[in-house]
Amino acid sequence: AALYLCFEHDEHALTGRLLATAIGDLQLSHDPLDRDAVQTVVRETMTGRFPFERSEARLPAVRAALAGLEGIADRLVLARGSTNTGTDELADLISAMPQPCFVVVDHLERIATPDSLIGRERTRHVVGAIKDLALDQRAAILAIATVDAGRLAQRRVRLADLHSAEVVGHEADVVLVANDKAQIVSKVHTAHDSTTLGDHQRRLVVSIEKNRRGESGLDLEFDKDYVHYRLDPQGRFVSEQLVDNHFILE
Repeated sequence: AALYLCFEHDEHALTGRLLATAIGDLQLSHDPLDRDAVQTVVRETMTGRFPFERSEARLPAVRAALAGLEGIADRLVLARGSTNTGTDELADLISAMPQPCFVVVDHLERIATPDSLIGRERTRHVVGAIKDLALDQRAAILAIATVDAGRLAQRRVRLADLHSAEVVGHEADVVLVANDKAQIVSKVHTAHDSTTLGDHQRRLVVSIEKNRRGESGLDLEFDKDYVHYRLDPQGRFVSEQLVDNHFILE
């Protein structure tokens, strides 16, 4: 079972994105007219206005994607967070889920806390509570963290650039950091080859910055498919040199 707690988008927007992801996973070929109709289905689903009895819902890609989503509907909960959603409310949501459960919190800094907690103490409270929830309820929890505003100008985001990084880095079992490949690949690979630069712009690098039970310091790359709100799951190890903000600066 899976729970997605989101503070940025409502359930309709999440459903539309999930539908787009399912369509992308199918990798069906269709003509441009069908593609436009499929995008209309996704856009209107995001607004909660799309009636699935319309003709567009009978398109092969839409039918197949809906069938796939119906197969997981009883094991998936999309929840909208609010300014009152704290770790107690998150615990209630997880308790109501079948076990084992995978949980996504989008995102960490929006979890409500007592007004007396600010800054690093606030983050320590939230991260510690989420860690306890994961252990007590045997749930795998993926929490999305933000980057400190002052670190956004750097070419490559690292673990140390996350908001309250010392707290997040201490409590988390695994830390993954994503960067656009074109932004962080060494210029020696792109200086004289515009085609290579174009390839890099189509890829996202996910770095394993911490792994409590395995190997870290690994960089994986995935092809972007942002039209379908997804990455191609067939990733590979990065073979090029990447900047690291310390020894390789450029």
